[in-house]
Amino acid sequence: MNQAKTDKMPEQNLRFACTAHHEAAHIAVAAAQGLKLRPEGFAMDILGEGLACYCKKPEDSDLSRERIIIATFAGYKAQTRFCTQRGCLNPDAEREIFSCDWREARDLLSGLSSGYAPLDNIPAIQAALEARSGQIVEENWPVIEALAAELMSKEWGPVKDLGSGGIWSTQVIARYVDGVESIRVLKRFGISAMLAADC
Repeated sequence: MNQAKTDKMPEQNLRFACTAHHEAAHIAVAAAQGLKLRPEGFAMDILGEGLACYCKKPEDSDLSRERIIIATFAGYKAQTRFCTQRGCLNPDAEREIFSCDWREARDLLSGLSSGYAPLDNIPAIQAALEARSGQIVEENWPVIEALAAELMSKEWGPVKDLGSGGIWSTQVIARYVDGVESIRVLKRFGISAMLAADC
């Protein structure tokens, strides 16, 4: 998509594209690090709010926590890259800091062992993991774009409850790329991924 096309893109469609890249990045970066994906895949509702389902329950190791933190940061890293590339407004820094993604990442950071992250060094560890997340987003930008395009191509359908029984959106319609479809796109770029419903 070139700049001229972006300038003519309706604001709502630009928001959808931004969300699609955000959620696609969670999936791509999780899979690239060997994290399992959930069958629900990823989605966005009619307001442009999104969801990405991958295994976020860490094993009892710093490496597991680190990989989940990096995948969690990837959404905003990709959203910022997309907005910079397309000339739209970057995510609001305050909204980013107080987002569900950042809360999840901070909770996981607090679970890192003292050997990995001394308490007085958490901000430096976070900055390093954010930078690593941004690097993996760059390395996997083509697959992120392909996953986002897959989501954008979907028809709107009824919002589905999560496998856990939870409700992720109060809206009535959404677009979905399920886990099997996500794996098919990832495979085209040489990324192997597996599904797990119990993580």
